[in-house]
Amino acid sequence: MAALNTNVINFKDRLTGKIVGFLNVFFAVSASIFATIFYAFFGTATDVEHQDLGGFMFLFAICFGVVDMLCMIFLRVYNAQVPSSSANIENLLSREEDPNQRESTPLIINKLTPLPIKQLLTNGDYCLFSLTFAFASSIGLVLGNNLTVISKSMHLDCYNARLVLIIPITSAITSLSIGIISDYFKKKVPRLTILISGYCGYIVCLVICLIHADKLAALYIATTIAGIGNGINWSISPTIMKEMFYVGNLGRNWGIAILGAALFGCLSQVIFGALYDAKITENGDTYCYGMQCFRVGFATSLVIACLSVILGVFLKCKHIKPQNSAETSCKYSSLTE
Repeated sequence: MAALNTNVINFKDRLTGKIVGFLNVFFAVSASIFATIFYAFFGTATDVEHQDLGGFMFLFAICFGVVDMLCMIFLRVYNAQVPSSSANIENLLSREEDPNQRESTPLIINKLTPLPIKQLLTNGDYCLFSLTFAFASSIGLVLGNNLTVISKSMHLDCYNARLVLIIPITSAITSLSIGIISDYFKKKVPRLTILISGYCGYIVCLVICLIHADKLAALYIATTIAGIGNGINWSISPTIMKEMFYVGNLGRNWGIAILGAALFGCLSQVIFGALYDAKITENGDTYCYGMQCFRVGFATSLVIACLSVILGVFLKCKHIKPQNSAETSCKYSSLTE
């Protein structure tokens, strides 16, 4: 959060996609690095009883201390790009006076003025976007966290060391490329359209899991698509949040959205685990084996993925730019009133 908020403010608007995407590369790659370290020095993928989880957590504790010190030394707002409210209103009014500028630039007053937290939490666009993000992010979270459980149930756990690397690596590659692409084609391809395409990828991923999760090739393909979805989601969503609402409140706005996503992700994890445990009870075994262990869980996640696409499309349709200036002027008047 500190890295995202500070860097988005430090760099110009035209670089936002690249900056967020580049930051997300580090977030994604770190998972594959620590997964490799774990399997190399703290235990194998198959010998669960002799894995040194305590030592691995101690390594994390040391890393967190080092990173905290680096942040205190180097993390600063060096080039604040946050305009004042009065300047924002003057800029908005100047756009209204210029027909050409008005035609090419959609007027979203939320982007230009800070919103108190009460107004923010009752703002339809904010709630809708945050809910869409929460639904979508839970898909990647549940699949990634339960990947080794799924592989064990399908007797594919000997491939865990490879499987756990696919999502972070594909997410990193996607994050860097999609940040550059979304900035370059911003006027032709809206970021929300790119985001919805990533959510559609989650649907494809879950359909594959629902039908062929017991096949190694299918798991490779599904996790690759999930990694692409994660890269798009976590690179584009903060950028859209910054562009829809006042950048000076990005830390608060994005933080609340992540809190909602975390709570919904926790609920999704509990549901997915409960459905798995129910199958164990039926079999009377320590573990559940076979496709039947996860079919209902995958189907539930598929419904959530479809909801995220539907909400994303609804939000996009809600903000389609009016075709004539009279409609735009009316929209601006209603917003200011």
